Amino acid sequence: MRLLAVIIIMTISFPAYCQKKYVCTIKQQYNEAIKTFNEDEKLIIHHFEEDEFMNGNKAALIEEYTDTLNKKEILNTKLVEGSKLPKINKYVGITHGQMDNDTMIVNIGYIMGNEEIEHVISNDNFATTFTEFYKDDKILKRDSSDEPTNKLTLTVDVQAFHYCKDGKTVYGYSKFTTEPYLRLDEFNSKQYLQIQRTYEYYFKFERQ
Repeated sequence: MRLLAVIIIMTISFPAYCQKKYVCTIKQQYNEAIKTFNEDEKLIIHHFEEDEFMNGNKAALIEEYTDTLNKKEILNTKLVEGSKLPKINKYVGITHGQMDNDTMIVNIGYIMGNEEIEHVISNDNFATTFTEFYKDDKILKRDSSDEPTNKLTLTVDVQAFHYCKDGKTVYGYSKFTTEPYLRLDEFNSKQYLQIQRTYEYYFKFERQ
């Protein structure tokens, strides 16, 4: 009888010993992505990690490229013709995140920048927007018939969005492509480029 009781206890307890420890896999991917940046950028990332005045804001590790859709229609531009792949830009952004009850809001931008990404996750709802803005320069249009503006907020096609928690720290990954829009060519003030932008990035922030 005592042997039977021991066997029952072992049977009940066994799953507790076999449970896999939760691992935030995006944390490792985030740390691996840091290695792909140059030394100056790594110093910025380190500053975000160590500066207590960052209030939980951490680095976003961003890759972005801009595809010009109307290359064949434009003249007198310094766009590189014949290139098969758009140029990929890598830079360090800053992530501000907040969690309130069932809602998480993540804002990604960069210092002295003119772009912002916002993710809003609430219960079963998920929304992402991309905003490009300038202080005074009205160089943006959604459509060719629109009046120029200095700010556009665009919908995006999200190919991926994942996040996980490691204690108070949240790690995430996303990839999306914006809807096409128009921006005045910086090399020719009489023509607009129709562009579409793709972002892929890891982000991190600490819940306060």
